[in-house]
Amino acid sequence: MPASPHAPSPADFAARLSDRRHHASLRARPSGNKEKPAADITDWTALTPDDFFAALKTECRAGSVTAVAVQETERRLAQGALQARELHQVLLANGQNDRWASAHYAALVALTERPDRAVTVIHLESQRLGTPATFEETADGVGFTARATLMVDGQPVTGQPGRGASKKTARQLAALSLVAVLAGLPDPVGQAQDPAESGSRAAGPEELLAAIPAGTPPGPRLAETLAARRLSAQELHDLLLVADPVAWAAARTIAWEQLTRGPQLAGGVLSLYTQSRGQAPVRYVTVTDGVVVAVLPHHDWIQEGTHVGAPGRAVTTKAAQAAAALALVADLMPPLAGEDQATTPGRNPLTELNERAQVGAITDLAFTVTAAGPPHDPVFTCSAACHDADGEISGTGQGRTKSQARAAAAEALLAELAGPVEPAPPSHIEAVARYATSPAGVADRLIRAGCAIEYAKRRFHLGLPDGWPLPGELPDLPVSAAHLLTVLARVKSQDAHPSVRAWARLATAVLAAVARRDVYPAVDAAGCDRWALVLPDGVHAAEDGILDEADAREFTDVVAEHLLRTPGAALIAAPAPYVARPAQLPGDVAEWADRCAELADPRPGRSLRIRLHIQDDGITGELLPRDPGDPELRMMRRARRVWPPLDDISGGPARLAGSAVAPLAGDAGRKLSCLGVRVEWPENVARGLVARAVRPGQAPPRRRPRPGRPFSRRHRPHQLRNALA
Repeated sequence: MPASPHAPSPADFAARLSDRRHHASLRARPSGNKEKPAADITDWTALTPDDFFAALKTECRAGSVTAVAVQETERRLAQGALQARELHQVLLANGQNDRWASAHYAALVALTERPDRAVTVIHLESQRLGTPATFEETADGVGFTARATLMVDGQPVTGQPGRGASKKTARQLAALSLVAVLAGLPDPVGQAQDPAESGSRAAGPEELLAAIPAGTPPGPRLAETLAARRLSAQELHDLLLVADPVAWAAARTIAWEQLTRGPQLAGGVLSLYTQSRGQAPVRYVTVTDGVVVAVLPHHDWIQEGTHVGAPGRAVTTKAAQAAAALALVADLMPPLAGEDQATTPGRNPLTELNERAQVGAITDLAFTVTAAGPPHDPVFTCSAACHDADGEISGTGQGRTKSQARAAAAEALLAELAGPVEPAPPSHIEAVARYATSPAGVADRLIRAGCAIEYAKRRFHLGLPDGWPLPGELPDLPVSAAHLLTVLARVKSQDAHPSVRAWARLATAVLAAVARRDVYPAVDAAGCDRWALVLPDGVHAAEDGILDEADAREFTDVVAEHLLRTPGAALIAAPAPYVARPAQLPGDVAEWADRCAELADPRPGRSLRIRLHIQDDGITGELLPRDPGDPELRMMRRARRVWPPLDDISGGPARLAGSAVAPLAGDAGRKLSCLGVRVEWPENVARGLVARAVRPGQAPPRRRPRPGRPFSRRHRPHQLRNALA
């Protein structure tokens, strides 16, 4: 096949590689249509990326540069729309024209934010010059070091060494440094890695580990230094758990971000924490597949109670264990100083302000931009203002472009909004530790991990989801129903155990009833004052056999007392019923409370029965049913006023004297019947009593009284009393 007339020969390649100037001035063959001259472009903003790149190459080679080309380049730089090929043209292929000065700095800033493109820029420059670029890499105990070199006019040009946790990171930083040297701009890598220039006295691992315990304040560029490499477990431990939260705030933020990105180091951080305190090591308990909790055991004089961290969830058990370790580190470390106000390093300040405006933290956010200076070299000044809880706040910034000015003003406004950074109060750290070791805190973490709960005698007990008891590493602490109320009310996940979801629905219904003020005064079985709730029908009913109705009603009563009888109520309203501790109510107050309860809870009660057993050795009575509810208790209190011996049999079968039983055949029995209380006499005993009670010569009654029905007036009570005696 004949060679194309447009294809260069090997001799042409050799000539171009040996002559840098010829190679630099050689135009690439267009793939299609001819490149449009830059002077003929009327709207630079409408150019596609490929058309803009072609026009930019023409501008960079031209002796005269149009202002509109520079402005469009800066605009696209601010938007992050330029790739490595455009950055190469602006930084290294423009002939160092002064008109590109402002774009030079903006391009280097963009390349610093994306150092991975620096390697591509070096390779493009190597192709343009026809000389190879070399990277020298070495490894040490901490990470890797790389140095990039490019031959320019027969002389090697080398940048600052780049250090990183991987070879890739080290190569990128080395390439970024070489680009800055070739462009004649300040080296961002050298500024971040040279402790003498940055003022950081803890840039390296050894200096960092020595500076934190000694209390040496960090340098101003420490955060940038730490961000360029991966921190070890020892450094993460010292920054997050030992360093002063205010003085080392920026460095601690970097450390926490690295630990969250690589949680596999969290276990090592916890090991260093327990070793430094002489404490037992952290244990990991697998609740279910993919769910693990980290447990810090109790230790005398160091930690009261067992600290259970939030559950870690992942596809594999190993990853879940790392997530659980990270959650426990978050509990143990002091909060990041100003973490809810400060801007994360590398975060766009404009994005930060917009997010605060969206959530309502600030209002009336506005920017005003003005320009000064000659048209070919303007300086933009931006003023940013907003309103927060303290009033109007403003910030001002300048830049070579409007975007730079807006970003500077946003950063200044964020600094004003943040205000002085205050250290985390010790009370906050102590409160977190107390909650994590308390029964409610432990139950909270285990419930979120999927554990089951069981109710018994006003307390909840936890167990594994499969029904087995908790392993020995976890504390078996019964939790009172009142203390677990808030934990149950926060359960929203469908991943919770069915028993947890059932009790959570009941807890939500109880809280809703209190919010609606569906409460009323009531009296308990002992005659003491208590609060009660009006709940919708069916709430107490068992669902799928999970909730026992009696347990559900007892839980409701416990929660009502906890929410309505607060410790401070007696201080305000003085000791009184339903305010101070529960006490025995007088008869009239109890009757008033029963009437209030009947109006609030008009459920009909079950019929009460006084069952009598009369034998040769005496009379035994019992009250049925033996599990009375609120309506039955009200009925019992009223029946007790009619027949006082009811107290003796309310707790179970008891012996009764004949003098106590005799009134049941007269007025007392009739009044009890009106109250809904029936007296059950044995059938054979009732017939015998009637026969012995009627004297000879007296007309027999027209009908015999049925068991449980009072005798007629003709059967005198004293006659029955004599017969029973």
